[in-house]
Amino acid sequence: MRIGDLAAKLEIVPRSATTMVDGLEEAGFVTREMDRDDRRSILVAPTPKGQELIARLAEQRRASAEALFSPLSAGEKSELLRLLASIGADSL
Repeated sequence: MRIGDLAAKLEIVPRSATTMVDGLEEAGFVTREMDRDDRRSILVAPTPKGQELIARLAEQRRASAEALFSPLSAGEKSELLRLLASIGADSL
């Protein structure tokens, strides 16, 4: 992913994204590579260490959501999903 695209996705200015990537690269979570299609652009990619972190965070989010929504019945979960989908559709 290009740093500019990352900034847009995170809704931050490119300079802030560059600073974030600097820290992630220093910690060994991402690498930078020149974009073969546009040599002015730099691509950011997760390292194996970064991919492991992404997987751990995804598992923690899933576990948190499971704990949060476990008190709901199947019908209540369906209704919540319907309501959230409606809100999501309205914001597009």
